[in-house]
Amino acid sequence: MLYTPIEALLPKVEEGVDLLDWGPVAASRTRAKQPGPSILMLSILRKTFLSGLLPLLAGCLGSTSSNSVTHADQFEIDHCSLGCHGATCTVNTIATNQDIVITFNDEVRDSSANYATISLVSDISGATPPGTFFVDGEKIIFRPSLIETEAGLSFGFVDGDVYRLRVYADPEWNVVRSVIGRPNLSDINCGITTSGVTDLSPGPPSVVVTPDASTPPVSSDFSITLVFNDLMQKSQLLNEATGGSPSISVKVEDKTSPETVDVSVPGTYSISFDQDALTSTLVFTPLAPFPGGHSGDRTLKVFVSPQIADIANNAILNPGEFSIPLPEAFSAPGSFAEGFSDNSMEDVAGSTSHLWAEGTVGLDSGLQADTGIHEGGGSGILGVFAPTEDYVFDTSLMTMKTVTGVNVTITDGVFPFEEVHIPAGVRVSAVGPNPLRLLVRGQMLVEGILDVSGENASPNFGKYFPRFSEIIQIKDSGGNVIASESSGGIFESEAEGGLPGIGYCAAGSGGRGGGAWYLLDGAGGLLDPNFYDDANPETLVAAEGEPDPSRFTDKIRWTSPHGRNGAGVGGVAPTGDPELSALNIPGDLAEGSGMGSWAWPTASNFVLDDIAVPPGGVLTGTRIQTHLDPSTLQYSAYSIHRSRGGGGGGFWTDGVQGDYFDSNSTNPLLQPLTPPVSDAGNSIWEFNDRFNWDAKVGDSVPDASGGAYSPVAGIETLDPDLNLLLGGSGGGGAGMSQHGSYSLDPNTNHSLFNGNPSGLGWIDSFRTCSGAGGGAGGGALQIHTGGRFAVTGLVSVDGGDGGDSEFMLNRPYSDFNAINFGPPGDAGGGGGSGGSILLQAGGILDVGSNTLSLSGGEGGLGSAGNHGGDGGSGVIRFETNAGDETLAALQTLVSPDESVDLAPVGSSGLPNRVIHEGDFGASTPIGSFSSNASGVRSHWFLPANNVMLLDFSGYRITCTYNDGLGGGDQSIVYESGGVNYPQPGTSPIWVSFQTGWSAPGSSTPDDISLSDWIIPGQGSTTDGLSEIRGTLSRMIRFNLVFDHDIIAGLPLWSDPSAFFRVDEVHFDWVGE
Repeated sequence: MLYTPIEALLPKVEEGVDLLDWGPVAASRTRAKQPGPSILMLSILRKTFLSGLLPLLAGCLGSTSSNSVTHADQFEIDHCSLGCHGATCTVNTIATNQDIVITFNDEVRDSSANYATISLVSDISGATPPGTFFVDGEKIIFRPSLIETEAGLSFGFVDGDVYRLRVYADPEWNVVRSVIGRPNLSDINCGITTSGVTDLSPGPPSVVVTPDASTPPVSSDFSITLVFNDLMQKSQLLNEATGGSPSISVKVEDKTSPETVDVSVPGTYSISFDQDALTSTLVFTPLAPFPGGHSGDRTLKVFVSPQIADIANNAILNPGEFSIPLPEAFSAPGSFAEGFSDNSMEDVAGSTSHLWAEGTVGLDSGLQADTGIHEGGGSGILGVFAPTEDYVFDTSLMTMKTVTGVNVTITDGVFPFEEVHIPAGVRVSAVGPNPLRLLVRGQMLVEGILDVSGENASPNFGKYFPRFSEIIQIKDSGGNVIASESSGGIFESEAEGGLPGIGYCAAGSGGRGGGAWYLLDGAGGLLDPNFYDDANPETLVAAEGEPDPSRFTDKIRWTSPHGRNGAGVGGVAPTGDPELSALNIPGDLAEGSGMGSWAWPTASNFVLDDIAVPPGGVLTGTRIQTHLDPSTLQYSAYSIHRSRGGGGGGFWTDGVQGDYFDSNSTNPLLQPLTPPVSDAGNSIWEFNDRFNWDAKVGDSVPDASGGAYSPVAGIETLDPDLNLLLGGSGGGGAGMSQHGSYSLDPNTNHSLFNGNPSGLGWIDSFRTCSGAGGGAGGGALQIHTGGRFAVTGLVSVDGGDGGDSEFMLNRPYSDFNAINFGPPGDAGGGGGSGGSILLQAGGILDVGSNTLSLSGGEGGLGSAGNHGGDGGSGVIRFETNAGDETLAALQTLVSPDESVDLAPVGSSGLPNRVIHEGDFGASTPIGSFSSNASGVRSHWFLPANNVMLLDFSGYRITCTYNDGLGGGDQSIVYESGGVNYPQPGTSPIWVSFQTGWSAPGSSTPDDISLSDWIIPGQGSTTDGLSEIRGTLSRMIRFNLVFDHDIIAGLPLWSDPSAFFRVDEVHFDWVGE
């Protein structure tokens, strides 16, 4: 009998492959990168073949002594991939994606392989790495999970972590068991560190793209699949935020016309990974169906970047171009034509009003030949402005992107948009020195906030001790401290006076608050007028003696303790100063500056006896006294002298004078304030109303006056070409107050009957209070729209608020002793004035009540009732299509009412409004695009629902021009296919096109299908037809803009009956 060897009956196995070592797919993942049938699958088939063949052979050859499987008497670990030796491991470092394989001496029960019997825990975090246990006969395999994130791929093991591996052994209850239930008798306890990734599929990866030439697509609607034979770097293949791919592109190469066009294909990518098979699959799903092959003239191209790599950084083996043939499709010619006979295709949001189908048929330029008046709107070259979060314009220097994607630098604050929409919840503001000038060709809708308000001054902590050395302490008769003021001490930077608000957009900044005398260190000696001795007074003053005369010098310090004037209307810098340039103070007032207030008292610890003010010599005066209580005949233990708050800035109306005492105010503990005293007989003046700014000049300028702007001729026009578009003025800073001073003499009663020489209520220890800064003026804003202007939110050029005393911001103040034993008296800063708004609306004016705000800023709160003055109102000018709105009607739109009344220029009761004439004013052109323009935007033109794609073959724009002098109509035709296409800066019109795609039934395209705006004659673009054909599309729209400077330069363009219009825009296409 001839016997066939068993090996001859089995499928052939590659040399070096151990048949009995091959298990299921999970058993091993290291393989060579090659196509063809899986060796693993052949091995499984061979095992199956053996399992069926062996019993048959046994029957043929005769029975053996037993058919049972022999199992180990003792179940234990044979070896492992970590080089197990006893309970330890010789391999202590593995990759984050590497399996751990433990091989036993008998087959393992599946259910006993888990985290309870095999523990893996991070020594660093205490966490268990995510993964899966597999059982393959005698082997247990732990495979760390594959984790996908937006950043890419990671694995269950954390890179750089240290893990403790424990395999429990009998007599533990949680042990691995054999298939017949015997417990594991050998344990493992070792530490392993994870580092990097390993290439489980060694060598460079490759990709297979389907469909392809051998399996071509049979319809125009199909996806493209790219299968990589390794785990790839996800971030190289997919941008999850956009659905695009940074390294794969899909285009149609179109050779149906003489010029080959690469057509971009819109679509999205998705990716999946197979950790067991070690593959990555990327699928591209097109948004639109692919065009027909056109007898091979169109081919689909997939471009694979050579930068693509697997997770081990092996670069792809076969990058480059993959071609996919396209099936044939039915096609037919068609066209779109717009004759402007009605407004059905006008997109009013992006269009200047009164051009499309206005009066006569056609699209009229709107330019009146004899007057130069037109409808305005501008070029719209910056496209649609519709921020989704807070946004800040910079009027000095800002880089913006035009509709063509080109970056331009704007330095004059002029921003020509196509359309503006500020949604609810969004705040748009501006910085920089120039006015903010928004030029909008179509509609502007403000549902959120357009805020060009002045900046508020900072809160001011205005109570300072000398260098931490003096803490108010109240002692009983035995000298024991029974209470103290817990807060105290200063830094120089804190005591230099409150910071003002900064003015932007042609507005004035506020004035800084006056600083504290305690900044001085005495380095100049006693003759230095800025001298201050910071030693503790108890070391200088004998018991019951009066203050040492060297403690404060008896003259006014330079400007530091006095509040500064705010900047004037338009940001004019103040030049007046109570010490150095008093003659300039009236000039500041006439510019609208809020006046800073004097420090009080004017000399340290003295009120001057006459109103002559230094420089020049030290003037003696009467030493400040505290209150004498007539019922007890005792002086109070502290002085309450206070400066005024800063004056409010003025513009269209005057600012308000700063206050020295508001009788309705309370102190920071919500207690009534002690009224101030003016007792000349006892030399007590608790507020600085004794001196006027006119002490050294002839004109009367009371202390802390509100700004009183003297209007210049034509200011009501706010004409930017005449530099009359100006922001508001800043509020004045508050001067230093010597308030809250305290006596530290051993006898604090100061009784007239106790025989002590200091019974005049003199003070020897002071808490000076720096003043708060003034608020900035509101900015200058020009809004020019060719279409509708609507506000349901707020447009604000309010002045900034003056600085508040911090003691007044959280009442009652937390430190009661700070108020009771040394009350603060810091004054509030003046509010800035409102700014200006030049509102030029060529379309409908649709503005809600009080949504245009030009109010002055509020004066800051002082801690002793000495509040800053409010700023005056700003000014608004309306230029509307009708130009006939009444004062009452316009006052319902604005706040305050005075801002639109022409009273300041001598026309009380008349509104500041005229007819809109389209003139925006001079501005720097952006490239070839002049702002002296008007234009329209169309809706989308699209074919019947049975047409899925359009291939545009040409366009034509027909214009008519008549000089009005009897020469008749002259036709101008611009078209693709030659050199006669419209060009910005050269032609009377310029045009832009945009294409897109959407499924039939939708009138607007999907966002990812939108092309950039294509402008013929701009940059490297010629007639633009190649760019129009450069994306898959089934719809198109256009912008058409009239350049009024060029139209006005046409021959004989001067007769009132002359006109320039567009009669038709026409597109030809082939649809599929």
